[in-house]
Amino acid sequence: MSMAKRSKPGRSLEKVIAAIERAIGHRSDVKVTSPAHLPDRVTGQPREHDVLLEIAAAHRTIRVALECRDRSRKITVNDVEGFSEKCRDTTVDRGVIVSPKGFSKTALLKASRKGIECQSLSKVDAFDWLAIPGIVQIEREGLRFDFFFGIEPTPGSTIPSRYEMRDGNGNALNIEVLKAPTLAEIEKRQARESNIEETGPQKHVVHFSKTDITVVDLDSGQSLPVATMTATVSYTASAKVLPFSLVQYADAVSGQVTTDAAIADVNIGDVSGKVVIVMKPGEGGGIFWTTNGSLPKP
Repeated sequence: MSMAKRSKPGRSLEKVIAAIERAIGHRSDVKVTSPAHLPDRVTGQPREHDVLLEIAAAHRTIRVALECRDRSRKITVNDVEGFSEKCRDTTVDRGVIVSPKGFSKTALLKASRKGIECQSLSKVDAFDWLAIPGIVQIEREGLRFDFFFGIEPTPGSTIPSRYEMRDGNGNALNIEVLKAPTLAEIEKRQARESNIEETGPQKHVVHFSKTDITVVDLDSGQSLPVATMTATVSYTASAKVLPFSLVQYADAVSGQVTTDAAIADVNIGDVSGKVVIVMKPGEGGGIFWTTNGSLPKP
């Protein structure tokens, strides 16, 4: 009997922290891995860090390990000592513990002695710099495609009674493969026109002036090229608001806020990821998109 793989407790927090760190370090080309596995210098066995930052310095790469503790209690001295020892044995340069529940006083003292940075992560209700509740995603329902093919006549050609449409490789044409480029053309047109799609019934007509499609007469074997293709796409568009989750990083000792972050999970067909808006006091911020553990270059 097969069993579904269960994600370890706290993994959702790790994903949030990794997304924030990718956004913070985006323009500095900081590499973020989550989870990351580094060899133990004593045993040689791999040890797991929740999030690993690799920062390119002048002559070497600085590695910062983040421990994300999504527990129902404050971080204790034992937690700090255990993480400090793991950082030493995996030879990372700096360790950071992130906790939504805070730290005990003795844990903060121990962390200061061990050189471990402590960051609190808390959920907030609003940011004064954020005026929107989330990301508006347009969903298309009831998609219908109608294709018209313009056959280019050749001398002596006739309309075949039995025919097959073939693609550029000579294979039977699968109409499904024509849908993606048609939708892509619609989206390009909207982007050029800076047109945000309205909700309600929609109808778009897309013309393709060149194709590699042919119509093959099954009786004579004659091939007739398809010179043009017109696609008519009908559907109903509806708007869905993907709410932001608002969180703050704060130094656990001073209580000073170091980073605001608004995060929305986005799923569009086969593409899924997070929209992350980060704001650092006195430094400004930006909007970033993370998918499959990476950020696109600007």
